[in-house]
Amino acid sequence: MRARSTLRASLLSLLILAPACAPTPEPTGDAPLETEDVSLPPDALVDPTLDTKEARIAAADLSGQLPSEYPADLPTVPGASVTDLGGEERWVEFLVAKPPATIATQYAAQLRAAGWELPAAGLSTEGGRQELWQGTRVVALTLSPEGPSTRLVVYY
Repeated sequence: MRARSTLRASLLSLLILAPACAPTPEPTGDAPLETEDVSLPPDALVDPTLDTKEARIAAADLSGQLPSEYPADLPTVPGASVTDLGGEERWVEFLVAKPPATIATQYAAQLRAAGWELPAAGLSTEGGRQELWQGTRVVALTLSPEGPSTRLVVYY
């Protein structure tokens, strides 16, 4: 008796599911496909060749942005943050999270490697204005303590 009810249930399931397995009829091709006009995406007309290319300072990882007229051959201190910019007298103020003596030594080496002449005594950390030369060009800087960090102002 149990075998008969199992057989009936199987046949009933087969009869119910068989139509679902039938192949879908192919479209006849008589009805036209529906289409919808869409506009161009917003960036379709952008020409990347017209983008302004920004010069990057590869040797230094700065936080902030240098002014465009900052001399490209004047080194910057790695890890420095631009904290202020001058007006008529062009200058940039940097803050570096290292002691002044460390920055004076490292920056002096960078400047000499870039062809700048420094005062005979090297860079002072007393905050006075110091001049640097490269040929006929002259720039000045001040280097002073700012808590555990160093404030460097470059006048160009």
